[in-house]
Amino acid sequence: TTTKKHDQELQHTAASLPSSSQSSLRSIGSSRTRTSTNTKPQTSTTKSSSPPPKSSDKTTTMIAPITNVRRKNPLNPFATTKKSSLGKEDVSAGADTPFNPFAPKRNKKKDAAGSGSAVLKKKTAKTRKSFPNMKELVVFLQKQNNQQSSSSPSSPALSADTVEWTCRQIVEFMEAEPNVSSVQRDGARALHLLSLLDETDYEDEASLTCAGVEAILTAMENFPHDEALQKLACVAMEALTAWEENQAVILSKEYRIDDICVVMDRFSDNMALQVSALGIFHRLSWHPDAVDGDVAKRLANAIPFVVGLLKEHRDNVEIYNMGCSTLAKLTEDNPDSQLRLCEKPDQVGIRVAIDALHNGKFEDHPEIERAAMLILQHVASNPSLECKANIIRHGGMDCILDVLEEHSSIVATESSSNTTNSKAYSEGKLIMASALQTLANLSDSKLPDHDVIKQKMSVSVPIMLDVLQQHPNIAQVQLTGYSALKNLAHTHARLLTTQDFEGILKSMKAQMNNAAVQKQACRTLVNFLSKSNGNANKTNNLLSGGNSPSAKESLDLVRAIANVDGLSIIFRSIRAHQHHRAVQEAAFGVLYFFSCSQDLTTNQKHQLCLEENVFVLLGTMNSYIESEILCERGCGLILNMSFFAPFSLEGMASAGGTRIMLAAMRRHGLNAKVQEYGAGILSGLCLDPQIHAEFVNEEGVSTVVAAMMVHPYQPGVQAFGCDVLASVASSDASYKQVIADSNTQMIAKDAMTRHKKHKGVQNRASAVLRAIS
Repeated sequence: TTTKKHDQELQHTAASLPSSSQSSLRSIGSSRTRTSTNTKPQTSTTKSSSPPPKSSDKTTTMIAPITNVRRKNPLNPFATTKKSSLGKEDVSAGADTPFNPFAPKRNKKKDAAGSGSAVLKKKTAKTRKSFPNMKELVVFLQKQNNQQSSSSPSSPALSADTVEWTCRQIVEFMEAEPNVSSVQRDGARALHLLSLLDETDYEDEASLTCAGVEAILTAMENFPHDEALQKLACVAMEALTAWEENQAVILSKEYRIDDICVVMDRFSDNMALQVSALGIFHRLSWHPDAVDGDVAKRLANAIPFVVGLLKEHRDNVEIYNMGCSTLAKLTEDNPDSQLRLCEKPDQVGIRVAIDALHNGKFEDHPEIERAAMLILQHVASNPSLECKANIIRHGGMDCILDVLEEHSSIVATESSSNTTNSKAYSEGKLIMASALQTLANLSDSKLPDHDVIKQKMSVSVPIMLDVLQQHPNIAQVQLTGYSALKNLAHTHARLLTTQDFEGILKSMKAQMNNAAVQKQACRTLVNFLSKSNGNANKTNNLLSGGNSPSAKESLDLVRAIANVDGLSIIFRSIRAHQHHRAVQEAAFGVLYFFSCSQDLTTNQKHQLCLEENVFVLLGTMNSYIESEILCERGCGLILNMSFFAPFSLEGMASAGGTRIMLAAMRRHGLNAKVQEYGAGILSGLCLDPQIHAEFVNEEGVSTVVAAMMVHPYQPGVQAFGCDVLASVASSDASYKQVIADSNTQMIAKDAMTRHKKHKGVQNRASAVLRAIS
């Protein structure tokens, strides 16, 4: 009776189906009739909580339930596969593990509550339901989605076990009739509906596996010209690619991405298909392996199709948001994708991103402006000069500066209103930082022709300075802003005023605990000052003959440091970031070029030479003795300080200055400046006879003689070296003998021969020859 009743239901259902499905159902019904004549009817089957047992006759077999029985075939397509890497699967795990289209995670709330606590749960339908055909399965899933959307508390939620069972039936239906397009369409629709079910309705959180994605990809390959199927497949895949496992299935083979691109090109008028394909690429771009070399190149093939879709729908907010976000991810750390955006004709990709920023087109959608700015930021980071030039050529610079000023004003308004938690404030900060980083990338290049781009960026310098002074407490803005200014310093040194230097120092004070901001701000000052000061120092114009510093930049910095107590700020930065080598090197650079200025006041010289500051400088050099640039700047700075205030040498000697200078000279023997500055400091220290014993014991004689031999054509090294040796040799007979035995006589005569017109070398070499004679 039960069998007849069920056959009647099948016949009623078949009347509304296509002819191919009707014939399949008729064969199933007739087969069941033949089988039922030889077996007793089982009236309890319809009420059982599990499906009927598997029969040997394939025509009468209902879809088998998932059991915990060990699978004999390790290549079962429904076996769970362990992904070791893209494109490689470990199928051995699937032999023992039953197919699980959801990967359940631990229910943290359930674990925290404990087994004995009373936890309210939704009513869950745990009965596995088998479906005779795909149509009924689709109807069932549609009802589940309708119930979920209605949020009816009485409607039962599907358990993870039921969803697992349902997913398997969908895949098996699709694999059973791979050449029937209607089945493949319904399968894609069913997988889409299944993926839309809210995960919170399950007892365990779960995610769909690759089985459904594989089935959809196969259907797309079998019916490449079926527009309806391709649309449903893209819609389903957009939903399924919310999980990384499914993204990996698509990324594992190159042709799959190309297939989606072909579908977009073939059905360019199908808006639903285009948007869904764009959604697939958007999610694939966020996969962790999307930055991998091979995978990144595959995804780069999708860029022309994404750009084409954005070009056709310039006013569609949803498409522009998703498209710009996709391009931003695809171009991140991906030179191939960055170059694809700049391809001819007319560099459409770059123009699409610039268009999103033009004239406040999406000012009510800051997320689009942020994504478009990220595209320009990534393209500008490409080392190719052509990429940078394209941004400026198509009006990108004006758009970047307009957006920067606009959001700087918005953030300032929100900050003054104490509404820093608003979306406008948070998005504005990100857009400002991205705009400043884009300017930094545009200005960062050592190519010969790049100075032309830097000159065109002169209009950006005052705007950046204004933004930095307006937002001293936003670390990200300060960091990216000074990164840009640092690169523009050499070509725009004269654009800074006293107020600008004060703003930089105030930013350092406001961001004292941020090592990155301290480093970039100090590097900005160093680059501006080194442009004007060159290698000049106050050690001895007679010896170094350095370039005279520019009066304007030097005087502006001197005034700024005096107005805001800049020396204290820089020394605070050195003390606060003793473990950050880059900060120390940059801060030493600022102090060194500051000490080279001809405009220092007496108070500034004395403040620079305070005993506590001398201790800080020597201690830092001792900690970073391996840093060549720090030792060079430190030795030059201390040498200048010894000319400002000779009394500072006493504190230097008590702080171990002799040992540290000799250690720096030995460590960086090939650096002529370290040797010259170090020998100059030692010549001042050795004026005190009490230092001579320490100098000789620390192998000072051999260190100075080696410096003179390695750098015979450096007059500063020769003059200061002779001065040191003459002072030590004249104080004690034993020291005199040590110096005489070090081949000093020949070295001094050789120096006089090479530098006949240099009075400093002639006088000091003569003095050392007299001392050892």
